[in-house]
Amino acid sequence: MSDPQQTPAQPSGAPSPGYPAAQPQYPAGQPYPGPPQSYAGTHPYGSAPYPGGPGAASSGEPLGRTAFVIAVIGAGLSLLLTLLTPVLLGSGNYEALDPVSSGVGIIAFLGYVAALVLGIVSLRRPESNLLAAIAVGIAGSGAVLTAFSWMSSLVWGLF
Repeated sequence: MSDPQQTPAQPSGAPSPGYPAAQPQYPAGQPYPGPPQSYAGTHPYGSAPYPGGPGAASSGEPLGRTAFVIAVIGAGLSLLLTLLTPVLLGSGNYEALDPVSSGVGIIAFLGYVAALVLGIVSLRRPESNLLAAIAVGIAGSGAVLTAFSWMSSLVWGLF
């Protein structure tokens, strides 16, 4: 009698003899998605063109720009007063300091309030808001600092 031949046991990861190794099957088509197709005159996903494109320089937000300019002028006046105060005190013109300080302070404060109002109105509009936001920051801080300066002078004068 002959012994039946036994095949040696195969490791679990190796393919069995006589059978080809199984390859994963993928659907036919592109292996990777291509870049989105852009057609002339259209934008992907129906969005509007990027701001700052052709013609954007001429269609800026005039209200926000006006608020920014007024806020910068108010800050410039406050800086001028800060630089002018030691000059007036050093020259001995104590009489000129009070009217100059009051006049520049009032003009700067009114400018800050106007820039703050214009900036807030401009921020509520859907156009570009960068200059309006900067104007609100400059004007808000300038108005608060000017008001605190006046209040501290008032309290110092009373006591």
